[in-house]
Amino acid sequence: MATYYVSLVAAILFGIAGQITLKSGALNSASVAAQFVNPLTIVGLAIYAVAALCYVVALKKIPVSVAFPSVAASYAIVAVIAHLLWNAVRRSVLDRQRHRAAQSLLTGITDRHY
Repeated sequence: MATYYVSLVAAILFGIAGQITLKSGALNSASVAAQFVNPLTIVGLAIYAVAALCYVVALKKIPVSVAFPSVAASYAIVAVIAHLLWNAVRRSVLDRQRHRAAQSLLTGITDRHY
């Protein structure tokens, strides 16, 4: 069973890495067309493919009711990493709402009993 949880953690980490890599490709491209052929975009998509494969393995034994909320935690983690790398989060009402949403998401995930 531990193999499936390791696969779930790998899926989450690869998903985070894929998102950050895709964003890097987007920032380093002059146009949308250039973005699709940017090596960072291609690598990001490949990382997402690995994440999907890991998630499929995890779903073999882990219920979706456990796996999906765990993957959802990556959204908050990506927001924090984006802020640290690109100062992506600015002070506004929307950002306070996003912060509360991420906090609620993480609270809901940590309240689950695995």
